[in-house]
Amino acid sequence: MGIYLLIFMVFLPFYGYMSIIYLVVAGIWFCLNALFWKELLQLQNCITAVLALCMIEMGTWYFDYFNFNQEGVRHTVPFVIGILSTVIRRTVSRMLVVAVSMGFGVVKPIYPKEKIFALGAIYFILVPHTNFLFT
Repeated sequence: MGIYLLIFMVFLPFYGYMSIIYLVVAGIWFCLNALFWKELLQLQNCITAVLALCMIEMGTWYFDYFNFNQEGVRHTVPFVIGILSTVIRRTVSRMLVVAVSMGFGVVKPIYPKEKIFALGAIYFILVPHTNFLFT
């Protein structure tokens, strides 16, 4: 094990365990989706997409921190992919929460796509700046 990541050492096991937890949860979720595929709402498909984005994000951050710990140099490509996967996951999650809050999937069969996509686009544009500051 390298010694370069002493300050961020807590993140390496965290992202490793979270990757495993997301794989287990995704396996259970995908099996249940396969069993009840005729009764799924579009909302459950969006949740599946968020779960897949979570797996990509945790795996990316784990390998970024692992590589940083081994070599002592943070490579640009995994770092940017990690930031983008985090921002995309957060954006889709927030858009899903807004859609459910407006009644989509529960009360209304359709939803105002323009408003939700506009809020998602604004969030996607503004949030990467905060991630670069804190990562």
